[in-house]
Amino acid sequence: MDHNTVIGTRAIVLPNLKIGNHVFVGAGAVVTKDIPGHCLVAGNSAKIIRVGIELNGQNHCNTFIHCLT
Repeated sequence: MDHNTVIGTRAIVLPNLKIGNHVFVGAGAVVTKDIPGHCLVAGNSAKIIRVGIELNGQNHCNTFIHCLT
């Protein structure tokens, strides 16, 4: 797991997977494969919902909401 990664509540990340920089894993997601950087993933099994996000490490919620608008 790299820098500025947010793992949502009750998310499951299987062992030996790589999660890139600036990744937001949604609550309850089940990550079953490697996740590239700068994306939002959610679901069971987790799928990429949005690419090109960047988390600033200080206020993840504001950055996340800004990316969706």
